[in-house]
Amino acid sequence: MVVISGDDIDLTPEDIRNYKMTVTDREGEKKDVWLKDIAEISENQAFSTIRRDNQTRYVQVSAAVDEDHNVTLVSNEFEARL
Repeated sequence: MVVISGDDIDLTPEDIRNYKMTVTDREGEKKDVWLKDIAEISENQAFSTIRRDNQTRYVQVSAAVDEDHNVTLVSNEFEARL
């Protein structure tokens, strides 16, 4: 997954912590999940490496999903909201 920042977006770490996703659990029930409840958000001053694709910088994000959630459903919901 690639996250691209835009000049018109003023996103803060608190905005990211308070990001809400609607997910479907194993029983088919929809639930709201806040990112701050399932992830640790940290802020760094500099990247350890700078990645580029065709001279464009990008950030690679990785994550794990616990056994109570479906990886495909969580990934699809996350991508749709990005």
